[in-house]
Amino acid sequence: MKFLLLTLIAHHPDPITGEKKSPAERLRAVIDAAVLAEELGFDGFAVGERHEDPFISSSPPVVLSNIAARTSTIGLFTAVTTLSLLDPVRAFEDYSTLDNLSGGRLELIRLTFARRAGLPVVFESIEDFIDRSSALIGSPQQVIDKVGRYHEQLGHEVIHLSADTDGVTAAQKRQSLELFQADVAPVLREKIPSRPLAAQHHVKEGAYQS
Repeated sequence: MKFLLLTLIAHHPDPITGEKKSPAERLRAVIDAAVLAEELGFDGFAVGERHEDPFISSSPPVVLSNIAARTSTIGLFTAVTTLSLLDPVRAFEDYSTLDNLSGGRLELIRLTFARRAGLPVVFESIEDFIDRSSALIGSPQQVIDKVGRYHEQLGHEVIHLSADTDGVTAAQKRQSLELFQADVAPVLREKIPSRPLAAQHHVKEGAYQS
């Protein structure tokens, strides 16, 4: 199994401190989070595309290009690319340029999903939410068991964790990610085989030289 950090670059006050960073500070924090993700051994970093408040992720190619310049091996993901809002030729040109500059590390994500109406998700308690929801929270063993249950139903090979630090300090976020990489990721990588990402293929073949 492969593991990504993902952000939609929401721009709002911190729910605990009430502090709201400037757009420049928020964007720099995303770049720093991607650098940390590579340092901790995550397989990829994903930037979503949104064109409404409270998000400032309207230009993923620019953000991912900055990440490419600060990293050397981690995969670069779109999450997702909204082609219906873009000039497809320009999108192809922008992402092709990014892929070449990053040494072939770009992964474009196309998402199709359906939401069934009339089936509200109800949890009886926080403990029930931790146990039954898809949120990757709980003890390391709870997370391992939960991902395993979902994999049995969906057969997926990649999962993401939030790259954002809302409600926690940077040190607490790093500690949480380190715990995941130490106690959860190795078990899931062994239990759930997955195909190589494009980034791993190019780095292995020596297509990227730092």
